[in-house]
Amino acid sequence: MAIPLSPQETALLANQIYLFRTADELEDALKQNRGKLGVDGTFEITAKNRFTGTSGVSLFKKSSGFGCIVKGQGTRSNEVLIVTRGTVTTQDWCSNLNIGTQPGPSGTPVHIGFNQIFKSFKSDIDQFFRQNNPTHVHCVGHSLGGALATLVADHIRTQKIADVSLYSFGCPRVGTLAFGHQFSRELGKNIYRAFHTADPVSMIPLFPFRHVSTIHLPAELPWNDGRVSIDAHSMDSYIRTIGQQSWDSLIVPPQPINWGKRVGDWLESSSSYGMGMLSARLLAMIAKALAELVAKIALNFISCSITSGLTLLDQLASLLYQGAQAAKEIAEQLGFIMRATLRFLGRVLSSAANLTLGFIRWVLGMLFDTVHSLAIRATAAFS
Repeated sequence: MAIPLSPQETALLANQIYLFRTADELEDALKQNRGKLGVDGTFEITAKNRFTGTSGVSLFKKSSGFGCIVKGQGTRSNEVLIVTRGTVTTQDWCSNLNIGTQPGPSGTPVHIGFNQIFKSFKSDIDQFFRQNNPTHVHCVGHSLGGALATLVADHIRTQKIADVSLYSFGCPRVGTLAFGHQFSRELGKNIYRAFHTADPVSMIPLFPFRHVSTIHLPAELPWNDGRVSIDAHSMDSYIRTIGQQSWDSLIVPPQPINWGKRVGDWLESSSSYGMGMLSARLLAMIAKALAELVAKIALNFISCSITSGLTLLDQLASLLYQGAQAAKEIAEQLGFIMRATLRFLGRVLSSAANLTLGFIRWVLGMLFDTVHSLAIRATAAFS
């Protein structure tokens, strides 16, 4: 069993990989670092390790460097490192916003935009492994790079190439609940997911996407301000928060959490525990409450309701509306979620407002737009 890469090593790699977007940037960086990047003595990265991929949609696509793949040295001579970069270009964001699902490497539903980028460089990865036979592969990435690293890890696991570990920082949600359960069951404790509680990118996309769960909890890193923060997404911020800590100190020991009860208690509270506009904690509870409510209405009903021509947002609004029409309890809980959502957005809802389909769609639309706008600003600020 391979020794995990440290938080410091993976954070360094996730930060350095942005230099691989263009050949010129990489050449300049290598000149400043004596011809190599990466981790001295184990994973030393040069220009020959770079691979390219394509992001964007339709006719608006662009190829650029998306990562590196390198054989280990010394104590890691039987291991391989794959690092993928996050969002930099306008085309990258077009892929991010290409929200929908399609079968991923293991056949379970994943984000279309992320998966299309992964498939654009998949042949390079397959070619590498036709010539190399490692015992363990480490997949690392920040932001969009974390999503791509997740898909790479899923591909390696599915093809039984080697044992695999995943390390991500500020990673968005990659797939549906089915993907998350299958992926987590296979990788288990080899998932190291770190995120700031106020990082907007780790909060998207919303329905029906879910984070990969882990046998142990993720490294949920605190942020001084309780509000959603653009600064919380930068790798420099992650590097500062991590400091010299180990994974053992960053990852909270597993404790069983009854999310159904926690959300239920929250839904019964009229104060939302004092959480207000752009509160990261309030947004997290809204997302959990929506997930619990959708599950209560019926998970198999969701799969039957997915129709071409309807956006995921339209489908969620329709599902919630039908649930509210069917049961008074669901209507009451949905009303609370709508009021909490408007509080997060800095708006006020009259308690007498009717839960029409149009109203639910309007509130959810504002929530989705606001969170995605914050995520766009977060990635643009450090591009």
